[in-house]
Amino acid sequence: MDEHSVMFLTKFSFFLVLFVLCPLDSGSRSRCSAQMTDNYAPSPAPQSSYMFSEADALYNVVSYSGLTSPPYISSSFCDGQPSLNSITITCSNTIGPDNEWHIIEITMTSVTLDGCIHPDITKLIYLQTLDLSDNQLHDSIPSNLGDLSHLTTLDLSSNQLTGTIPLSLGNLKNLTRLELDQNFLTGIIPPSLGNLSSLENLYLDDNELNGTLPKELGNLRNLGSL
Repeated sequence: MDEHSVMFLTKFSFFLVLFVLCPLDSGSRSRCSAQMTDNYAPSPAPQSSYMFSEADALYNVVSYSGLTSPPYISSSFCDGQPSLNSITITCSNTIGPDNEWHIIEITMTSVTLDGCIHPDITKLIYLQTLDLSDNQLHDSIPSNLGDLSHLTTLDLSSNQLTGTIPLSLGNLKNLTRLELDQNFLTGIIPPSLGNLSSLENLYLDDNELNGTLPKELGNLRNLGSL
């Protein structure tokens, strides 16, 4: 083997090792989006088709939030009011037309979550309280969060959320408390928040928002703190 061949093989080996050790960055995908695409693994299918929707959604929300050692969630998780260590899941059978158990509260505060908010959160259609405050959640707020029409409390404060405030949040007509402060949110305050006729508390400070307060916020007659 001549000297030029040896040099070529040496250079080829170097670039091959570099490619293996330093894979190309996807660029267009965030950490959480990549994780959801590459590692999606739904929970085992429960027996009830409707409970599958809620059980699977809760599984994804808890798993992708970055909770250390996420608990196993079965199709009958709501039976007998479950206890899941550092998080609070509340169920009720007095909401909805079917008298079945549905999730109405997810509280995971100060438990060092470092993942993201999975968009399957909106499959929990009877959810009334979502409190994920005081963690390290990143990525953006799901744009379809405004589909949770029963939501009364949404607290995502003190995280590392980025992106803009979704316009769809203006659809949450039952919302009384909205806390998005102490994140890295950008853009303007959506005028659609002026549609939140039940809102009593609104906290948006300590972000990177720009522009002025939209005049539509003047429609919030029940607002006590801003």
